[in-house]
Amino acid sequence: MNKCGVLVCRLANLSVKKIFRLYQLFRYLVGIIIGVIIFLYVRTTISTGYSSYTLVLTIILWFFVGVTIGNRRLFSNVLDYILLENVDFEKYNSYHAYASNKISGKNSFMMDFSSGIKEFLKGNFDEALPYFEKCNVNQLSFLDKKRVLRVKNFFEKLLFLHQGRKLEDFPKIKQEKQSMKNNEYTIFLFEVEKVLNGKTTNYFGEKNSPSHLILIMKLYYQALSFFNANDKSAAKEKFQQIANENPELFYVREAKKYLEELDNE
Repeated sequence: MNKCGVLVCRLANLSVKKIFRLYQLFRYLVGIIIGVIIFLYVRTTISTGYSSYTLVLTIILWFFVGVTIGNRRLFSNVLDYILLENVDFEKYNSYHAYASNKISGKNSFMMDFSSGIKEFLKGNFDEALPYFEKCNVNQLSFLDKKRVLRVKNFFEKLLFLHQGRKLEDFPKIKQEKQSMKNNEYTIFLFEVEKVLNGKTTNYFGEKNSPSHLILIMKLYYQALSFFNANDKSAAKEKFQQIANENPELFYVREAKKYLEELDNE
């Protein structure tokens, strides 16, 4: 996420209200500009027919359509940065709570979605599940649906694993397992299941992490794998790497518990 740039980092550090207001401001300004261009295009076409002037208007129109898509993507990256890099799930959830009070539709879904993620990351699994179950992806646009649904399914299955359920309880998991080479989320989940069942794996130390949050998660599961293998020094080293992260994160609280247990041995 660091590759998103300085602008994303700066916007992510603003207050929830300022982020939302800037998003709405850009959205309305571009909408007005597009409306004016369409008006001029229609009026010119009716009066003079298609000309070089209407061609220029068409190019400008498509430019601002691109700006609209870029603006949407920019603020999506800002919210991703807040959650995945700053690991500030409270702020991530607060943004969607604020937005849901201002606009409906997509944001009612995102409110439940972000609340589910927040409760999961705090370790409140029973509280997180109803939020995920309420999520209705039909409220999302085509551009958002695939990406958000993938993330929702990932956290929901991870939640079930921490509740002691098996991935095989999910109807589509066998099909996903067969295509694991193209599904990093599914591979991750099956490796988590091994570790939570007391087994070991080398998976979590093999690849780079796409975000800071995923790195914390991988370090925790890697430490747990070492703990399962009775390699206490390696487990302690990995737990210590995440011990000073967001204290509300249940991975951090659990790491501290293991460190205390290892120190007392």
